[in-house]
Amino acid sequence: SVVVRTENENIKSPKDLAGKKVAVQTGSTAADEVAKINPAELVEFTTFEECFDELKAGKVDALVNDRPVNDYYITKNGITNLKTLDELLTSEDYGIAVAKNNPQLLKKINAALRKLKGSGEYRKIFDKWFVEVRTRPWARYGQTTSGGGSDTPTLNEDR
Repeated sequence: SVVVRTENENIKSPKDLAGKKVAVQTGSTAADEVAKINPAELVEFTTFEECFDELKAGKVDALVNDRPVNDYYITKNGITNLKTLDELLTSEDYGIAVAKNNPQLLKKINAALRKLKGSGEYRKIFDKWFVEVRTRPWARYGQTTSGGGSDTPTLNEDR
């Protein structure tokens, strides 16, 4: 997702990043996506916290990072002078990778996820770590999808 200072009225969607200084974490898929925006100025940092610091200080125009990370960081730190744009730059899935030659581990992971979901504990964990800053649909999160012939648990991630 794209985060800007609340007073910024020039950046309303990801396409408005062209010609702007955009902070990203080095080596991230966000860096790859922002690099495709011509002529956005990519400014890379080692940590996402540095990206937030630069944005708060007005040294960059925006930052792009994983939406769950952005939302959690903004909420946890009580940041009120930044806002997340509604329109996404891209969307990806989080997942748990299991070697193809280890079907027993995959079965155990899927069984544990079913148990967590059935007991309501999954929702508690999700609500703790994937904080909702404003009302928006979260139904896509926590779905199990098939990949390569076996179930692979995934967590859709908004960027």
